[in-house]
Amino acid sequence: MRSRSAGPPKRPPEAGVRVAIVTLGCAKNWADTDLLAGQLLREGVGIVPDPQQADAILVNTCAFLTASQQESIDAILELAETKRQRSDRRLVVLGCLAQRHGADLLREIPEVDLVVGPGEVHSVAARLRDWFGGGDGKPVDGGRVRLGGMDRVEEDWEIRVVSRHPHTAYVKISEGCDRTCAFCVIPRLRGPHRSRSRESIVREVAMLGRLGVREVNLVAQELTAYGADRYGRPSLDPLLRDLDAGGAVDWIRLLYTYPSNWSQRLVETIRQSPRVVPYVDLPIQHVDPAILRAMRRPPPDRTRRLLERLRERIPGVALRTTLITGLPGETKRRFRALADFVREFRFDALGVFAYSPEEGTDAAALDDPVPAAERERRRREILDLQGKIAAEIGQSRIGSALTLLIDEVEGGQGAIGRHAGQAPEVDGVTRIVGGAGAVLRPGQLRRAVVTGARKYDLEARLIEMGESR
Repeated sequence: MRSRSAGPPKRPPEAGVRVAIVTLGCAKNWADTDLLAGQLLREGVGIVPDPQQADAILVNTCAFLTASQQESIDAILELAETKRQRSDRRLVVLGCLAQRHGADLLREIPEVDLVVGPGEVHSVAARLRDWFGGGDGKPVDGGRVRLGGMDRVEEDWEIRVVSRHPHTAYVKISEGCDRTCAFCVIPRLRGPHRSRSRESIVREVAMLGRLGVREVNLVAQELTAYGADRYGRPSLDPLLRDLDAGGAVDWIRLLYTYPSNWSQRLVETIRQSPRVVPYVDLPIQHVDPAILRAMRRPPPDRTRRLLERLRERIPGVALRTTLITGLPGETKRRFRALADFVREFRFDALGVFAYSPEEGTDAAALDDPVPAAERERRRREILDLQGKIAAEIGQSRIGSALTLLIDEVEGGQGAIGRHAGQAPEVDGVTRIVGGAGAVLRPGQLRRAVVTGARKYDLEARLIEMGESR
């Protein structure tokens, strides 16, 4: 894991302890990993990129879907092989899979030394001291499972590191979720919704700005619920105004909003705040009223009005959504309604999941299941449709000028960047052509004119000094 420390460790590494962190799953997991790495660095633990070099391997897992659980288990089994090469090496499983199947992991994979749920990640440093020296000799706890902490929210994020691209970061503003969506296990894994204080978030973003971060992507299970538990009402709009006024970063992006809790104040705050980019990620999941009722999601008319208001009030807004195909009861007619809406509304970007019946969810008990192959076929149909829409949107941008955040420089041959409507890792990119790599560096904001489009990606050339665009 590449990282930048938020400050020097308080003391030399205990016995030269080195830790490798493997992260799976969503952007919220990456934020958790950055916080954990900062906590370990503060304790003098070294962070290394290669598990082969590590005294302890920490794997931060996902358990949202059956497929993500299997990916996490495969990674743990591979790392268990690495652990067996050294008798004193430790293997710790963190995150949602630990919370969901901790006891099973310990029973089925004996190489796992400890499982730690999302609410107890702060305890890892103490366990490392207990294992490798530097502790007080007292056991950290009475077992190999730590799954509590669902009533707390971490406030001290200023010790975090910045992994991956050093100029962009995920900032988690709340933990958990109070929604009861029938298909979702997240409330069981992450607990109830708990908001951080505005002050702690502003301090974190200011620290990130000092480290050279240009873009922060705000993440939570439900951004639009932020502050309801702490301030008596949803308070994302005053948080955005505080972050915009602070001026620490150039771009502030919203990921994972929910159709409820959107207010006119929030829409106007996004429209009027120069540093809040015109980008909204709003998972709608479906448009058929019966399917939405089965999902326990808001009715389609309310969501449609919100989407239309966002496009009307926020000039140039990029709208991203997420859909689910094949929930039990999704007839051919109901699926056609979903496809027709995608074709009509023309989202700038979308992701699609084929429904996965997850143990412990209410949707798993629904009647009239859709065969797995048909769920996947419908997912592919929506993606093919979106690919055509994205290509048409890209073609319409040719000749327009955009501001790009440079992510990568490819020698002297070019670079890869993103405009404000392209979120990191989930959307397309803009490739800068024409040998511009020699004059660019990651983290720069540069103006460019779009010269071509390839489905989800754009091509562009830099606008030279003095060129009128």
